Parts: sequence; C-alpha cells; structure tokens
Amino acid sequence: MIIKKINKAMMSGDFLLRGIKKVDRSLQSLAIKRFEKKIPVDNNKIMFVTFQGKYTCNPKAIAEEILRQKLPYKLVWVAFGENITDLETFRDYPKELKIVKRGSYEFYEQAASAKIIIDNALNMEYLNFNKKKKQIVIQTWHGSLGLKKINDVSNQKWIKKAFNYASKTDYCISNSKFETNEVYRDSYWKDNKILEYGHPRNDILFLPKTNKEIKKIDSKVREFFNLDKKTKIFLYAPTFRETDDAEAYNINFEEVLKALNKKFNDTWVVLVKLHFKDRKGLKLITDSKNIINATNYSDIQDLIAVSDIALTDYSSWICDWVLTKKPGFLFASDLKKYISERGFYYPLEETPFPIAETNDQLIDNILNFDIDKYEEKRQEFLEKRGCCENGTASKQVVELIKGIIDKESR
Repeated sequence: MIIKKINKAMMSGDFLLRGIKKVDRSLQSLAIKRFEKKIPVDNNKIMFVTFQGKYTCNPKAIAEEILRQKLPYKLVWVAFGENITDLETFRDYPKELKIVKRGSYEFYEQAASAKIIIDNALNMEYLNFNKKKKQIVIQTWHGSLGLKKINDVSNQKWIKKAFNYASKTDYCISNSKFETNEVYRDSYWKDNKILEYGHPRNDILFLPKTNKEIKKIDSKVREFFNLDKKTKIFLYAPTFRETDDAEAYNINFEEVLKALNKKFNDTWVVLVKLHFKDRKGLKLITDSKNIINATNYSDIQDLIAVSDIALTDYSSWICDWVLTKKPGFLFASDLKKYISERGFYYPLEETPFPIAETNDQLIDNILNFDIDKYEEKRQEFLEKRGCCENGTASKQVVELIKGIIDKESR
C-alpha cells in the first residue's frame, strides 16, 4: 500500500516535495530502485547536475563543448528551486537541453536511462541514485586548488554519502597534482581513476578579451547589472558559514571604492555575490549604485572572466581566479576561528593574495598592491601545486565521453 502511494507521488512530478515527507526513507529508496530497474540505459544520453541547481560550473562547460561539436547526444539538465515551466527562468539555457526537476518522476526516469552522469558534488547520492553496471559517473567537483579541506567536516551523514558516491564514481576530473593527491586521494576517491585535464569551467579564463565568447559574456554581465563598458568591476564572493553571525562579511565597501580609485584610477563598482545557501550578509550591502548585490547572478565563472579585481575569504573560486593573472585579495576577519573549525590544505600565506583581517588592512593592501610581486607568487603557487590548466579541459572531457559512448556502440 505504501509503495503504491510512493509511486503515485512520483507520477505527480513532486516526489521529493510530497512523497518524501509522507513515507519512510527506506521505503522511498526501495520504490525508486524498483522503478529504475525497468528502464533501459540509453547509450546516447548524458545527465548533468550541479549542487547549485543552476546552469553553471564544470557540467555547463562540458555541455557547451558537446553542443559546439554538434554531437548527437541527448542532454538532460537537472534543475531545482525553480518552476521548470517558466521559460524566463531558463532563457539562458541552450534549447538542446532537456530540463527536468530534481527529485521528480521524470528526473528518476532520466537518471535511470542516462549512460553518463556528470556531477560537481554529491548530488546524485543525496537523490538515492542507483547506478547500473552500464552507467558511468564522472565527478568534476566544484573546488579547485584548495583552500578549505573537504574531508574535515563534522557532518557524518555527508561523509558517509561521500564514500558511497565515490564507490559509484568511474572518473574524477582534476586540475593539478595537488587536487589529485591532496583533495581526491586523501579524502574519498582513494582508488578511482583521476584524469588531470584541468577544470572545464576554467577554459574561458584562457580566452583573450578580443574573443567573441568573452565579449558576449562581458556584454551579458554589463547588461544584467546596467554597467557601461568603461566601468571596472571589483568582485567580492565569500564562502558559506554555519553561523547566523554576518560580521565576517562586514567590509567597508565605500572605503574600498576610494582605495581602488586612488590606486588604479577609473570608475569602479563592487559586485557582492553571496553563497546561494548563505544570504545573511545581504543586510551589509548598502543601497548604492556602486555597490551591487550580485547574489542572484547564476554563474560566478562569468563574473570571474570579466571582473578586474577579486576578493574573497576562503572560497575556492579564488583559485580559479589566480589563472587570470588579475589582482586578488583575501579578507579573513575570522581566520583563527575558521582554521580551528574547518582547516586549510596549506597556510593562506602560500597563496599570492594579500591577506587582511581588518578593513584597515584591506585598504592598505589595495593601496600598496605590487603587481610584480603578485605575479611572482602567482606562478610559484601554481607550479608548486602542479597545476595543469591550459584551457582545453572541456575538449578532453568530451573526448573521454566520445570514447565511452563509441566503445559501447561497437
């Protein structure tokens, strides 16, 4: 009787939102497994999923390379947090993508039939994905060259799921010797096949400003925030914190703007992009035409590509930023507390980014920024970690996909 209720909830397209609240999770998992068994694997189908639930990160770059090569694959994108019938929500998604709602009946149907699953976190494990023998999971992860340890978390449920999902993973995509050995091997993917291709999302960071794709992204960002072509962009995007205290985000942006103008001249704006799970810092964004809330802009990689200077605390996107050669800074007002609670792979001082623990130090770091010293430390940072990024990661992953599908088709 309960199984029938679960199946009915799945058919409604709102399985996770309704069914999961009404039945025991073990029965839910059983119902999914029975349902998925009946669905054959489609050798030409690829499913993409991100923890952000948006069209972003490595899965986005891989999907776009497949489309660029005009390969005859069925591409399925998993979305959540939106009404998937709202066309405006998905206006930036390629029309070739089939969009399915996370946790819906259609999601499980597509997941059961996809030949390849491309993930950037533990998404499919949290969704009770039952991998079949003929299916391939490619883990692209959403981090990079650090900074925070991913195996130093207190959430035991998360740790268990990480190990479970690692056992289902066929390939991990890495961008360095550091990520291979210190991030993957030293945490959950101890015996998996790791391919050092670079991160597909970073390929756009190697394109010159004159490139058509970069020009298109630049125009898109400026139109979104109503910025003219001459305005310089200072990007601030902090990491997520398990606390209600927003003090760590309390930056004097007015003084930052004055320092930027004094040091680098030009007209500047600050884009503040908070973590999608962490909006408590919104109250610290002053109402100003030069200090803009960029939290709802979906793809931070676009912002990295077109911004001129960057600031974070401990978020790993700054290790993507380092590839651009553009100035970057750290504001770490809760450094000692964060180290004790989470931990880093290496001291922040090993990064090329000037570190500030107070607003006065941040302003001083901007005013005294030395581009030559920064470039020397930047190169040393990448070389020490064996970084292999060169702008071809998307193509290499797609070659891997073609080989998997072609082999199965023989």
